[in-house]
Amino acid sequence: MIQSYRRLSIFSDLAVIRAWGLEYLGNSHKVMLEAIDSLHTLPTNSDCAKILPVVQSSGVGKSKTMDKIATERIVLPLCLREYIGRNYFGAS
Repeated sequence: MIQSYRRLSIFSDLAVIRAWGLEYLGNSHKVMLEAIDSLHTLPTNSDCAKILPVVQSSGVGKSKTMDKIATERIVLPLCLREYIGRNYFGAS
């Protein structure tokens, strides 16, 4: 049982690595850039931060979308999550 889980984990890791090298499809990065630009045009208020959280299920392309945006803008990606176990959806 443990060996089959490890084998599955290795195949999942390889799939993620291969998928990252594929061409980016869609225009989600453009939609996100429009949201960022509109947020940036808002007046600065000392009570509010200009933050755009990206919250979606695991494996839907958040990181790859931000990586695509990083080709056009300066991006400081930050991933905050609770430790949910080793090799669980890329968590280590």
